[in-house]
Amino acid sequence: MKTLICVAFLLSFWNTSYADKEAQSTILAIDDARNATTLVTKANNIVNGAHSNCPQIPASDIPQFCEEPYKAICANTESHRSSILGHLDDIRKKSEQQAMEFIAKKYSLTAGDELMQKLKSTGLLAFGDQNLTQQYRDDFFEKTRELEASYSEKADKEFQESHFQIIKVNLKRAIEASSLPTEKKQKFLSYIDREQFTSSDNIFNHKQDMKYAELFGRALQICDSDGLKPLAVADDTDQTRAQGNQTLLICSGRFAFHTKDDLPIEHLANEFQVAAHEMSHIMSYHWEPQMYRGLRKCVQNRNASQIVSEYLQALKDNQSYTEEGAKNIEENKTAFVDDHLEEYTPDFWAKGAIVQYFKNEGKSLSPTEKLNFLQNAYGYFCGSPESGDHPSGKLRIEMMGFDSNVRKQMGCTSPTKSPSCGL
Repeated sequence: MKTLICVAFLLSFWNTSYADKEAQSTILAIDDARNATTLVTKANNIVNGAHSNCPQIPASDIPQFCEEPYKAICANTESHRSSILGHLDDIRKKSEQQAMEFIAKKYSLTAGDELMQKLKSTGLLAFGDQNLTQQYRDDFFEKTRELEASYSEKADKEFQESHFQIIKVNLKRAIEASSLPTEKKQKFLSYIDREQFTSSDNIFNHKQDMKYAELFGRALQICDSDGLKPLAVADDTDQTRAQGNQTLLICSGRFAFHTKDDLPIEHLANEFQVAAHEMSHIMSYHWEPQMYRGLRKCVQNRNASQIVSEYLQALKDNQSYTEEGAKNIEENKTAFVDDHLEEYTPDFWAKGAIVQYFKNEGKSLSPTEKLNFLQNAYGYFCGSPESGDHPSGKLRIEMMGFDSNVRKQMGCTSPTKSPSCGL
């Protein structure tokens, strides 16, 4: 399972006993100042664990990262996304099979393909009786969800107990180290201070609580009914921004890929970029365009042609390309590229948070271990295409890899091919 080397793997989830203890607070609002000593100890333990049982990246890969970050990050991860999705599909199938066997035993039925077909059937009278059909099916889906959740319990618990706090702390450090005006820094810091976290499993386990009705619908939409999509989202709406109570929702599929043998730093690295990115949507270009003039100018000057070219190629690949559509995009290139800033700006803060982690809790990591970390934090982008509002994985990784602060942490001394984009 450890296809992405030691320092970090991909995806994470939670434990029934833990759920019972935390049932009264489905969404965990964590005060960064609380138990600061414990947080530092946990962070140091996570890093110290990275130095054991780690196959080392060849030293030659560091110069490659400095020259071509996308190739270095994706050298061993081109099949990363398909591997994740394949593993999650295996979890679904195995859980459904075990749930079917459970139902067969409970109701003295014969397990097999016919029973599975009936349990998953949309017909109301699959068992000849509407009440029996509903009873069997409800039990089947409840058992399936219980089994699927067991794959993510360790990583989910770790994220709730420590990783979320570590990411918040370093995101705040990135804000403090930025060139933002003091007043704006304080505003952004207050947003991150009040950031909350929940997983789709948490929400599904408390779906009867009307307080979380909106989040339940969001989880169904983003994570699917079993929660096993490897996605995350933040509810950065007018209301949550005004109230200062944005919630980071991580689908349990992002946790389910971990195994019991994965190291804590593997879990942290795999969630660091996506969590910091989603948390930063509350202070993105959509809300604060005047704060990102420098970044906007840099992206427009450096990436506009590539963004348009990649999007038109994606349309051709999907057989959706038209000459009229291409002409319209070319004529409105500036606005088209601006639409991508809603994703570029959270990427900017996520990258800054990782730099701060490398400077602080991860300062003892070697450049090769840092590259391990980045491969796992950004590996899910490998091969992802330009979508019209989300930049391609290649562009997103290059924005990170050509950043002057990242290059300093990686020991890069050669001139960069592209300018570093700041605020």
